[in-house]
Amino acid sequence: MPPDTAPGNFEASKVPRLAAVGHRWGTVAARDTYPEGLNALVDGLLAQATKAKDRPAR
Repeated sequence: MPPDTAPGNFEASKVPRLAAVGHRWGTVAARDTYPEGLNALVDGLLAQATKAKDRPAR
């Protein structure tokens, strides 16, 4: 990532939400969220498959 777009250097007027969390970027980025993300992905896929199964056949 170029230095001018490092998480702590976002312009609040252009990207206020990113600028608001920029100071916490190191802590947030260091968290291992793989299991949470994988669970969310699998839950979404299962919900989609369940909906498809419950639909009447064409």
